[in-house]
Amino acid sequence: MPILDASTATELHDLSAMIRAHPRFAEVRNAYVNAGLKLYENEPALNKLMLEAGRMLLFGVVLCLAAAHDDADRTSWATVTRLQNSLAAFGVASPRQVELIVARLVQAGFLRLEAAPADRRARLVMPTQALLDHDLDWLEANFLPLHMMFPEPGYPLPIRRDPNFQKAQRIAALGLLPWAGRIMGENPPMLPFLRRYAGGLVLMKLIQASAETAPGGITFTDLGASFAVSRTHIRALLEEAEALALVELTGRGRRQVRLLPPLLAAYDQFTADSMAAHELTHRMALEAIADSG
Repeated sequence: MPILDASTATELHDLSAMIRAHPRFAEVRNAYVNAGLKLYENEPALNKLMLEAGRMLLFGVVLCLAAAHDDADRTSWATVTRLQNSLAAFGVASPRQVELIVARLVQAGFLRLEAAPADRRARLVMPTQALLDHDLDWLEANFLPLHMMFPEPGYPLPIRRDPNFQKAQRIAALGLLPWAGRIMGENPPMLPFLRRYAGGLVLMKLIQASAETAPGGITFTDLGASFAVSRTHIRALLEEAEALALVELTGRGRRQVRLLPPLLAAYDQFTADSMAAHELTHRMALEAIADSG
């Protein structure tokens, strides 16, 4: 798996810059947003599980840890403690919150807890088939922009939801978890959205609206209806963003929202950084699949 040493970090920055400079970047970013929203918009049952950044990160970390799990290597075990330590670097969930999220997702059928075969006292957090299936949806949505940008040779394995690629990619991604933390920290305008319930998807909806609707912007009612979130919550999130000069609230009752250039620039950088990580893990996954015969 790749490790985020100085050389890998430089490669990722170079990939991100190349992606950001691509002439189709704006088009591809909009496709990235549309694909992400397609997974969660108007899906209230799934939204309740996914709309919090801590939960979404937990899903990703569990999938990476589980893919690399080796019964003979205790350091690879996907334990609750290791999950807590892995998420601590992102600052989105305390150890207690991780335990509560795991319990909720076990109840919902996305995770299961099981004793490690070599030590029945250790609790492993493992994905169920429902989560693995959702992850294939997620991988398809996240590799689609790269597939559009670089169609030759393209990214056929994630686009066709190949489970062997899924496992190899998740193992590769495990070494790049610090990159995910870095791109969050290096894009401060993103943080008010990533730290609040539904914030990431609200931001994606704002990006979509800025590309598809009239200059007046989208309303609180539209945003709340998309994700089954109250207008009060939406207003608190967006008033915080307005105070940071990231959005403008306009219209009657200040209920319309217009995204401002600094926020769009931060989202573009975040998207390019994320796509760079996908490109690198794709390359590593293909090499792993080839080596396995």
